[in-house]
Amino acid sequence: MRTWTLLKAVLLISIALIPYGGTSQEVHGGYVADIPALSPEEAYAAAKAWAVWLEEDLQPQPCEQVETTPLRYSYTFLTLSGEHKVTVAQENGVRRLRWTNLRVAAEVESLPVGPQRDGVGEAEKRQIQQQWMQRYCPRQTGGEFVWYGRFWRFQLKNGALLLGRSRSMRTDPRTGEVYDFYESYSRVPVGLEPGVSLTEATAAARALLARLPGIQTIAEVKPGNIGGYGGGLYVQGDELGVQRLVYGFDALVSGAKLSQAEYRDMTQAQRDDLFHRIPLVVDARTGRALTQGLENYGLPGRAPALKIGEHEVDPEYPPVVRGGVPYLYVGYLSSLVWPGEVQTGPDSAEVAYRGRKWQLRAGQSTVAADEETRSFAQVPRLFEGYLYVPSDIIAAITGWHVDYVAHERAVYVYSRLGEGPGPPTASSSAPAEAASPSREALP
Repeated sequence: MRTWTLLKAVLLISIALIPYGGTSQEVHGGYVADIPALSPEEAYAAAKAWAVWLEEDLQPQPCEQVETTPLRYSYTFLTLSGEHKVTVAQENGVRRLRWTNLRVAAEVESLPVGPQRDGVGEAEKRQIQQQWMQRYCPRQTGGEFVWYGRFWRFQLKNGALLLGRSRSMRTDPRTGEVYDFYESYSRVPVGLEPGVSLTEATAAARALLARLPGIQTIAEVKPGNIGGYGGGLYVQGDELGVQRLVYGFDALVSGAKLSQAEYRDMTQAQRDDLFHRIPLVVDARTGRALTQGLENYGLPGRAPALKIGEHEVDPEYPPVVRGGVPYLYVGYLSSLVWPGEVQTGPDSAEVAYRGRKWQLRAGQSTVAADEETRSFAQVPRLFEGYLYVPSDIIAAITGWHVDYVAHERAVYVYSRLGEGPGPPTASSSAPAEAASPSREALP
């Protein structure tokens, strides 16, 4: 029994480690990003390794295949009988898997609505789900799954919720049988020790709100309900799989200027009419309140867009441009685009990429690469406490290009230019911008 449990653990971990095959996003006459993506054969292997409870094999060819971008795809496989289906997908930098017993799902769907159909109570359902996970899912290190509303969320040992790792199940209300299981998986490359307290983070959130011209009254700021997950610490990530440890907050604000006495004397209906809630986050390492998602409240500047090939992403760490030179956060050298390994210090980083190790330090133009020392025109720099790498060093490490297109205010990351006339004008021929974004700090 112990050997079988260990085998299941190895199989599930392999889902996150399966190498990606290569596909290209071709843009005629534009930038091309040869982003690694999962092939149908690899998706089939991942589905079989994950759904160890199935008593029959999967059909090797997907019955449904969707690829909207090289960073977002979905493959669905049926069992030989057609009674079950398994989906392997990637979205927002997270691997997502789902199994459904189609026969039971159809039966449950046809049941009459009402309490008379429920032969199993909610508490018993939770117990059945826990037992099911213990039987079929290997134990996760670094934390445990806890029940949050409709989902099992992965809570790390420091109390932070890992938003990229969760489970949910549907059970037959007649018998309690599990007939649908969903799991999302992401690794945790980010540090988990906060550098500021919750009190300090709350003050930073209030200070940011006070700077926004579109907000005139702040009624409350409390540990937040980010995506319905509850308050406290979170590990959130972006489409490229890069993460950040944050405090989440829920703020009650208004565009009308009101005194404390006026707010206190208002009825709940009046408050509902004048106030609305907005989520915001504070970097738990640096204590900096992040401005992503607050563009409609009169921010004085914004970061350049980030495009992988021609596909625009919403990065956890926005790019920075100084004097026409684009910089990217060093953590992106360990992402779905560049599968390296990055170890960071306060002002330095060691990057292992394709058999070579690079030693980077803020302010130094010389970079050690294994036994060599190379000099570059630009130097790594610290922005808001994080090491950012200039385009020439990124090109040397990865072989990819990072260009700033000034008239678009966009940073392009690409492996090559597409075929055809009229490729976009890159930063080498675009007018330099003295300092972008316009504010001293990152947006």
